[in-house]
Amino acid sequence: MSRRGTTELDLKMERELDLKMERELDLKMERELDLKMERELDLKMERELDLKMERELDLKMERELDRNRYFC
Repeated sequence: MSRRGTTELDLKMERELDLKMERELDLKMERELDLKMERELDLKMERELDLKMERELDLKMERELDRNRYFC
């Protein structure tokens, strides 16, 4: 095999390795983005649940106040 053939083969293998590393990096970034979005969704759902519980507590306290006014 000629020196030129080896160099072309080396360059081809290098390009393939670069492409493989690029794909792996893309997949890693995709997973990180998925995790970030998942965490944001979890936080949003947590906030919504907190607000719901707060509203329920407010309503319960209002009913209790109304009941106390009625019986006083």
